[in-house]
Amino acid sequence: MAPHGKCKPESAVDGTGRRNAPTAALLAACFTCLADVAAVAAAQGVHRTLGQTPAWAFIGRNDATVHYEDQVDTVDSINACDLPERAKVTVLDGIGHNNVEQPILGLSGLGQGVPEYDLYDQSIYDWLLQHSRQ
Repeated sequence: MAPHGKCKPESAVDGTGRRNAPTAALLAACFTCLADVAAVAAAQGVHRTLGQTPAWAFIGRNDATVHYEDQVDTVDSINACDLPERAKVTVLDGIGHNNVEQPILGLSGLGQGVPEYDLYDQSIYDWLLQHSRQ
C-alpha cells in the first residue's frame, strides 16, 4: 500500500482481521492516486471514497463477520455510480471470514465463485497490475 503522505499510483489490498481500517484510511487519504483496490472480506462503507478507482471485492459465502449480502450491496452501490469500470464481487462458496485470503492471494480459488456473481477468473495480481494512474 502507498505510504502515508507519499501517495503513489499503487494498488491497495487489505484482508481479514484488520476491520479494513488500513484500507479505509488509505482510500480516504489517497483515493485519487490509487490505481485499484482489492478488498477481501471488507467492511461496509469502504466504497464512499473510491472515486474512479477500480475495485474487486472478495467474500466467503459462509462469512459470519461480514455477510456476503452486505458485500454485494456495497459493490452494487459502487456500480450505481456508473463508473468507467464496473466493480466486481466474487463470493466463494464454503469459505468463512478467516480463510478467504488463501484462495485469493494463493490463487487456489481461480475459476471458483458463486455463478450469480463474478467468478475469480483472473489472477488478482494480473488484475491489479493492469490498472494505472497518471
